[in-house]
Amino acid sequence: MRLLPILILLFAGSGYGAPKVETSFAPLQEISAAIMASIASPGVIIDGNASAHHFALKPSHLRRLQQADLVIWLDGHFESGFHNLNDSLPASTRRLELMPLMATEDRDGHVWYSPTRVTEVAELIAKTLEDLDPDNSSVYRKNQATLSAALTEWRGSVVEQGLPSMSKVITDHDFLRHFVHDFGFAPVPSVHDSHDDHGGLKEIARLEKEIARNGISCLVALEYPLSPLAQRLVKKYQLEVVNLTAVEIEQTEYTPIVGRLDRLVRALQACPG
Repeated sequence: MRLLPILILLFAGSGYGAPKVETSFAPLQEISAAIMASIASPGVIIDGNASAHHFALKPSHLRRLQQADLVIWLDGHFESGFHNLNDSLPASTRRLELMPLMATEDRDGHVWYSPTRVTEVAELIAKTLEDLDPDNSSVYRKNQATLSAALTEWRGSVVEQGLPSMSKVITDHDFLRHFVHDFGFAPVPSVHDSHDDHGGLKEIARLEKEIARNGISCLVALEYPLSPLAQRLVKKYQLEVVNLTAVEIEQTEYTPIVGRLDRLVRALQACPG
């Protein structure tokens, strides 16, 4: 019987009995991890630099999702492998598909590049976890408030230091819609849409006219290597390329999800003009 108090101490704070959470890809994992800090670590299905748009679930992924208490993803159209996921999960698994619940008419899924949208996602995740795991509800609320405060502080520091110029920038594909709306910028032209397609020859011609007319000098790339079309535009107009994923930040300065936002701002600041 002496072992019982020892086992209780060992399991306390170890995540034992905490909900098992799986997320679709890294930004959602980072937000969920901030909310679940000190309780458990959420898993991630699409790891590394794999594209969420073209990812296909393997049987091993599906087994992990079926064994989870909660599965979090953005949208079945954004993460293509999650399109029919609801049909494959048991009734015991809680689902949190975020985009249909968010107060935005823009269906672009790159919400992690907007502090406002990250705050909204964090609130949805925290509320779901509180309902799923009421014993730890106060921890989830505290962690969500801490993340919200960190986002507010980061946003204030960026505005105070001066927002980067966007007038000379294009992107490899359309991932800045939520960011520019959040900070009041004009839309940024993109080589591809948010799912890596382009609008055909007419749209390419319009983009080339915009590059020439506005003296655009920099392409910010979220995915690397560049597509053949993006490479052709870089060569033709002698654009400087800033690879967003290669921009370094002080990892100890921010939580990972706030670090992603800071990396984007630093990439934009690195563009000439």
